Amino acid sequence: MKKISAVFTHHLVFRAVAALFVMALAMPSARSQAINPITTMSFGEVILIDESAATTLVLNVNGVVSSGSNFAEVSGSQAGVIEVTGTANSNVSITFNPITTVVNNGASLTLSDMKHDLGDTSPFPLGAGGFLSFKVGGTLTASGGSLDGAYEVNYEVIVDYI
Repeated sequence: MKKISAVFTHHLVFRAVAALFVMALAMPSARSQAINPITTMSFGEVILIDESAATTLVLNVNGVVSSGSNFAEVSGSQAGVIEVTGTANSNVSITFNPITTVVNNGASLTLSDMKHDLGDTSPFPLGAGGFLSFKVGGTLTASGGSLDGAYEVNYEVIVDYI
């Protein structure tokens, strides 16, 4: 069994109460086994009603943001799409780093509860071509307080080749 992982970085910029998410990838050094981003996971642009109140946003694997009542609108949200490559017809298990928190300007952002759309039954087959694509979503919690500033949030995708 071989394990590889990729760390995905979200660069977050809050202007007033709007958020912009951009993702970059640090690739593992594997020849035929790799984890590649296809589509950037984004919570989109979020307008908060009360910037001082704690807010939780949930991005599902279909790219839809939902949560409580502290946001006025969300535009441009999308689930991430990740592709795993390896030996044809082999199996993999997929896990995520469980929680990432960033503190800036007295406020904290926590990215947690990462989910994929492959279901609960692991391992997952790579298929005859040696590829497997899946969608990714998660939960973003803002503690409340001043959100103005730049943020960087990481999460790790871990693939075990079985």
